[in-house]
Amino acid sequence: MKASGLGAVARIAVRQARSSPWRSVLVAALIALPIAALSATAIAIRTVAPAAGQVVTETMGSTDIVLRQWPSGLRPGALRRELPAGARVVTARGVYTQNVIRGSTIYLPVRELSVPVDRPPVLGMFRLLQGRAPAAPDQAAVDPRTLAALGARVGDSVELEDVGLTLTVTGTLVDPEHVSDGIALVGPGTLDHTPGAGLLEVWIEAPKDGSAAEVAATLSKHPRLAGFLTRDDVARAHGGEELTANAGAFAAGALALFGTGLIVAAAFVVGARRQLRTLGLLGAQGGEPRHLRAAVLFGGVALGLAGSLLGVVLGVAGAFALHPYLTRISDRLVGPLRFPPLPLLGAVVLGTAAATLAALAPARAAGRLATLDALAGRTPPARSAGRVAAAGFVFVAAGAGLTAWGTVAHKAAVITAGLVMLVGGFLLGIPLLIAWLGRIAGRLPTLPRIAARDLARNGRRTGAALGAATIALALPVAVATSTLSNEASEQRIPYLAPDQLTVSVSPRGPGQPASLLRHRAHLVVGKLRAAFPRAVIVPLVPARAAGLRVKPSRANSAQAMVYASGGPRTAPGGVPYVPGGIVWIGGPGLLRAFHAEDGIGALEGGKVVSIGPGGTDGDVVHLNNDLGIGSKDLPAAEAGATTFGALTSSGEYNYVMAPDAAARAGLEPFRPRDSELQLILRAPRPLGEDDIERAKAIAAAQPGVSVLSLRDLGGHSTYLRTVLLLGASAVALAILAVVLALLGAESRKDRSILVAVGAGPGTRRRLAASGGFLVAAVAALLAVPTGFAPVAINLVSQRIGNIVVVPWTTIALVVVGVPVVAAVLAGAGSREPGATQLLHPIA
Repeated sequence: MKASGLGAVARIAVRQARSSPWRSVLVAALIALPIAALSATAIAIRTVAPAAGQVVTETMGSTDIVLRQWPSGLRPGALRRELPAGARVVTARGVYTQNVIRGSTIYLPVRELSVPVDRPPVLGMFRLLQGRAPAAPDQAAVDPRTLAALGARVGDSVELEDVGLTLTVTGTLVDPEHVSDGIALVGPGTLDHTPGAGLLEVWIEAPKDGSAAEVAATLSKHPRLAGFLTRDDVARAHGGEELTANAGAFAAGALALFGTGLIVAAAFVVGARRQLRTLGLLGAQGGEPRHLRAAVLFGGVALGLAGSLLGVVLGVAGAFALHPYLTRISDRLVGPLRFPPLPLLGAVVLGTAAATLAALAPARAAGRLATLDALAGRTPPARSAGRVAAAGFVFVAAGAGLTAWGTVAHKAAVITAGLVMLVGGFLLGIPLLIAWLGRIAGRLPTLPRIAARDLARNGRRTGAALGAATIALALPVAVATSTLSNEASEQRIPYLAPDQLTVSVSPRGPGQPASLLRHRAHLVVGKLRAAFPRAVIVPLVPARAAGLRVKPSRANSAQAMVYASGGPRTAPGGVPYVPGGIVWIGGPGLLRAFHAEDGIGALEGGKVVSIGPGGTDGDVVHLNNDLGIGSKDLPAAEAGATTFGALTSSGEYNYVMAPDAAARAGLEPFRPRDSELQLILRAPRPLGEDDIERAKAIAAAQPGVSVLSLRDLGGHSTYLRTVLLLGASAVALAILAVVLALLGAESRKDRSILVAVGAGPGTRRRLAASGGFLVAAVAALLAVPTGFAPVAINLVSQRIGNIVVVPWTTIALVVVGVPVVAAVLAGAGSREPGATQLLHPIA
């Protein structure tokens, strides 16, 4: 036996797989699905994550030092004279433009480099997609999305009215690091006479016979230039991104394999039970316990390796399918797919190890089985559900304690360990839930009662299936919770409500009289009142010091406005700050437009009304303005349940004062010349897409008039959330389908008994559908806390004021939709046993 031990072990494993081919295929599939997701993620990370050298080129070209913030008052010429001879200085100027096209505002930063963008030392900072780079004044290369919004093509001329520029489009280009950002790169000299164009960045190339260290030493002598970055600084800042992303992907893959490993282990238990007599014959011929263990373990290794290799193949195919969408998902310009050898090899090792560990317990049990018991088909009694559940509850308690401690101490590693123990213990308690399901089965209708008792009778198999299905269905819940919560935290102070619009009337070029702007606003307001009869439409009029006169420019206008602030606060991250925002002069209509009707009494009583809670310092606000009024305190009150971000993007709050109260405080309405007028509209109900398009059509009839709605503020996160949810849901449904198929394959005994007693195909399918529905329904109910709780705890533990959002829509789809789909799949996949199966002894 010793000479042929390995061959006997291999033959036993092969016979075990051939005797139950469907079980072997489904076990391999359970390993393959998480490995496929892990492999596709690793390939996507390698494709998207730029190498350190690539990031340096996109940030600095071939220069040696970059100054991201140029201090005001310092001229580049003065710096050139201090640098070593031969050093080259490249500057970037810029101006921010707002262009009204067909009733919408297109925000476009215009940048000008002092050297052509397609030549060293700035070559590589931008990616030219079409045409050629701008080389002369009044030429521009524009990103494709903005060019399409402007209704232009390469070779056309576009007019940027608010800065008085007419540019000839020579090509399209993007910033490789931020593909979705709009940009217009103009030729050298274009911004020479453009008001407001300021110096943004400076790059320095060391002399050919010198070194970057010599340049850095010169810059270090200037305290205001201490924030410069070298090529090594940029490379170090981005060096660990791919490693961190892959570590997170492998952690998620390990968690998924933990769930699938539960049912894989159960499948090996069933397989070993079917091979009892074969294992007994092996022992009768002199086989030692280690041979019996190896026979079962070898099957786990073989199926794990096969499933892992299949998973890698599926992952590569999935990466090819995902590749066209990677640019939009990552907001980076993505090249061809790149395949990381080590993560792919690690995926194979991880999947094989998971299957091996799943087969370890059945292998040890086979090694302890007596030969006579094996020949007689007798197996030792399984551990009771209560004992398994008790162990799970111990893990839950320990995990909860670790999680609480890690949350208080702000230790991410402890929180992660606690969450893993919490979820793992929760899953180990599932067999007890199955036992309870069997006890209440008598109260169910006939077919669900039979299905429930069948599931309870095979508790080990069902518990493993429920564990795998629970983790699978927890994926979309976790993804939805994370993405929705992050989005809500980023937008905790909304700019607009669903029933609000802002209307802006901008000058078409410098020098337009304010009377023309007011005439356009009057025309637009009249048409909007006709289109939305019960809407509140009021102008946004900022306050300034009475009698103050400023030059008609945007910078001076912003400086002249009066701002108010509340009391000092501490941000969730521990950073002190003072909330505040702009002061508007208006009446009750403005409060109604801000959803702050409860503040009308305070407004008419002469108080400053803060829109939303938290904007005051007790019963006062602090006015602050450097031009004319200095600082003073005024009585104030808070109104409205929602804080809306200041509509000028100049603070966190909006404050409203009545005209007479403003006059007593030394303030007056500010209607600056050569600047846009702004109005706010509040409709009687949330605005639909047709309402918004109607408002934009009205605005488009007047030059320089634009409309902004909450829909226009939707960002990149919605698309990313949709992609993640679809991917997680697809993986979850695939794993659930395999779980149901494996349960069906292991239910041959029950199907044979049904057919033997004369049950028809319809009864058999309904019974299978009932079993599938019960498994999916229980797994879905368990998946909700399993997916939601770890994400919520992690968000809260960060202590930066994260908002935790409950994804009710996703939960409803998981709890209601998935069981229905599972019932359909289980019923459709139920097959009548053949004659051979009916004659074969049922193990």
